Formats: sequence, C-alpha cells, structure tokens
Amino acid sequence: MRKRRFQKEDWVHLGLSELSENGAEAVKLEAICKAAGLTRGSFYHHFEDHTVFLIDLAEAWLVLQTETVSHSGSFESISDAELQGLQASIMDIDFRLEIGMREIARRLKPVADIVQRADSTRLEVLTDIYQRRFALASEAAHELARLEYAVLNGLVLTWPETSTPELDTLAGRYREMVQSFLNPERSVSV
Repeated sequence: MRKRRFQKEDWVHLGLSELSENGAEAVKLEAICKAAGLTRGSFYHHFEDHTVFLIDLAEAWLVLQTETVSHSGSFESISDAELQGLQASIMDIDFRLEIGMREIARRLKPVADIVQRADSTRLEVLTDIYQRRFALASEAAHELARLEYAVLNGLVLTWPETSTPELDTLAGRYREMVQSFLNPERSVSV
C-alpha cells in the first residue's frame, strides 16, 4: 500500500503539535523537517519559505484558539450556565501553544500582527460580555476585559506549568471578585 503524501495541512498540524510540545525552537526549518521525517524539498514544495510556514501556522492557531471560541454564541443575554460554558472552552485552549506562538511573534512581525488580531478579538468578546452582563459603559467594560485578559495571560506566561484545573480555579476566583464588585447583592465570600 502506498503511503499518503504529506500535505500542507499536515505540515501545519505537525507545526502546531511541535510548537505546543517543544516550543518555538521546534518549528525552525531543520527541526520541523526532522520531526516530519521529510526533506527540505518536501517542505518547500508546500511553502515559499519558512516565514510563510510560520504565518500559516499562526493563522491556524488563530482559528483554533480564538475564532472557534469567539463565535461560540451570542452574548446578548448570557446566562450563568452559558458563561460557565464559554469559560470552560477558554480554559480548553492549549496554553503551551499560546506561549510558543507569542515567542514566534516576538521575532516575526507578520505573526505578531496575527497575535494582535487574536488579542483584539478576545478583548472584544470579553468587553461584550462585561457590557451585557453588568450593563457597563463601553469604556468600563473594556478596562475590565483588559484586566481579566492580563490576569489570565500573566498566569500562563509567569507560571507555564500551572495545570488547567488550577488556572480554572484562579480565573474563577478572579471572576467572583469582579462579580462581587459589580453586583454586590450576588456577592460571594472571598
């Protein structure tokens, strides 16, 4: 039986996996070819150059880790259960992949632009949730969204070994504090 030919999508899928498991060094040209067990010629059959590969990798990351979550529903009148579902899907993202992509973005402007698009989209979703859930003005909602986003990113970047359940607990605690501040009658003990 003939072996299926490695396609462009296979390179990108492998790149995402290697980036998550082994960091930004694992998606350098030599490393990714070695991981694929294929030659540079095979790589260049699908990509004009290594930069194009990294841009394609970032676009796939954007869809996987941002667009899927951001299109998961309307926030017109988000219930507690729907909010918990959205938060669970956010906690399901691969934070090691997040760290790796941000490392590549530090070195490559087109990838940094894609990461910026992800950040903007995520902030729009959080802002929308704060506005609708707590009837906040746009500016106040955006400020709280930025704070929440910075807290989660700070946790992930400062303590990358933190488990998903622990991150979920810490994020939940943060949301409880915000809830208590914005809606004291539904306050929880800290």
